[in-house]
Amino acid sequence: MFQTLIVDDERIEREGLKKLIQRFQLPLRVSLATNGQEALEQLRARPADLLLTDVRMPFMDGLELSKRALAEHPHLKVVLVSGFSEFEYARTALQLGISDYLLKPVQVSEFLSTMNKVIAGLRASASQKEEQLLRDQYMREHTLMMLVNGMPLESLRQRFQKAEDTLFLDSYRSVFMLEFENLCFGKSDAGERLVAYLEREIGLPFDFICLGDSSGMILFRGAPASGGFAAIAERLYGWMASVFGYIFCIAVSGSIGQAQELVRAFGELEALLENRFFSQSRVLYANKQTDFGSLPTELEEELLEQLQTMVAGRRFPQAKECLNRLRASFPSHRPFSHIYVKSIFSKILAEVLKDLPDVSAQRSYQLVTRIYKAGSIAELADLLLPPLEALEERESLSAGSGSRVSELVKQYVYAHYQEDLSLKSLASAVFLSPQYLSSVFKKETGGGLAKFIKDYRMKKAQELLRKTNKKIHTVCAEVGYSNESYFCKSFRECFGVSPEKYRLQSTGKAGEEDAG
Repeated sequence: MFQTLIVDDERIEREGLKKLIQRFQLPLRVSLATNGQEALEQLRARPADLLLTDVRMPFMDGLELSKRALAEHPHLKVVLVSGFSEFEYARTALQLGISDYLLKPVQVSEFLSTMNKVIAGLRASASQKEEQLLRDQYMREHTLMMLVNGMPLESLRQRFQKAEDTLFLDSYRSVFMLEFENLCFGKSDAGERLVAYLEREIGLPFDFICLGDSSGMILFRGAPASGGFAAIAERLYGWMASVFGYIFCIAVSGSIGQAQELVRAFGELEALLENRFFSQSRVLYANKQTDFGSLPTELEEELLEQLQTMVAGRRFPQAKECLNRLRASFPSHRPFSHIYVKSIFSKILAEVLKDLPDVSAQRSYQLVTRIYKAGSIAELADLLLPPLEALEERESLSAGSGSRVSELVKQYVYAHYQEDLSLKSLASAVFLSPQYLSSVFKKETGGGLAKFIKDYRMKKAQELLRKTNKKIHTVCAEVGYSNESYFCKSFRECFGVSPEKYRLQSTGKAGEEDAG
């Protein structure tokens, strides 16, 4: 739709032209003005694509309006609407760049012919503008990619015939680099959704560059009115975390004023992201003091060596203590190569998994992959702890010293009862085979695993029915059932009444209904 402003001091003329546009469903969105002065003010508040104006009007006539409007909006299309006696006078105005004219009284056929010609011109102009914008965008992206990949600024400028072709590099005021732990941009519409969010919510001109499947860059032109770029980064992080659900970091540059500072910002942001493994924050700022170094402390080296030694010697309580001390130590110390840390953890994992024959090759590969994608020491510790406890459990069984398998499984059920829990998924969580897990659980508790899960879900369903007004299908979903009929049948088997009747009984309303 093209924005159109109709200007005439006679109401019947304004409304007549508007009705013609609506009658023939022309792709024009119409606003009205009663004189040239009012029309000029409207154009300044909301630029239009097409101006339809009478010639003779009070305060400012159509010719003066056209002259001023074209001076301020050179791409505006103008059509004069003139009485026959004014035709010669109006025709001279075509030299101003006015697109066409219509004679009063306006004939429908002439109106349609003129409008179709003007609309065709508007579409052609819009297409050319879009093509130029795409060319400009491509050149900006290509130029920025060369800078990010290390081409010196002067060498880059020498590749362009005109100096002004790289002036846009001086327009950026801040850069955000995004780094995902998992693929995002390369396999989804995440890039398009991110751009749409920025256009809708941020209100600053920007360029978005996809640097790869899992990384991107936002370059802002202009500064925010309030809150600064830190506020934008925090808002953006919150939105992305809620929409995409991926683990990621945002690195935010300091203030930028010219191209040389832009190049320096790229290096600073890459360094921040390289060291994100050692930061507890997911939004990193180049202009804030960050304790980044290059060598491990003696304490951390010692803890890593102890962890390897304890695992190799099957001293599991001490190994878990080392994990906890590492978790507490790293965030407050100068970090060293996260590749080094991850390689040690992967070796320890391999040592543990070789004695867990129930863990499949696929599961082992998934764990190793997650280690190299981990974003912190805490994540590494969380990955290593379950197989470590599973191996400890297996060896305690072999030694006849009792078992905690059932307790581990119960804790997992308590935390994940809302999810799809199968024997296979539970066995994978505690690094045992399904058959072995089922046997041990029954031996330790005297009951089957499926019954335990069902009983706990029913208990949680009772709580929801007593304490909330949630609908039955909502309660069903929140305790891990996808089929409401099956849920109601299971509930009746456990408690002898339907969920609806249980709720009435527990709230004291059943008697009231019977009495009624």
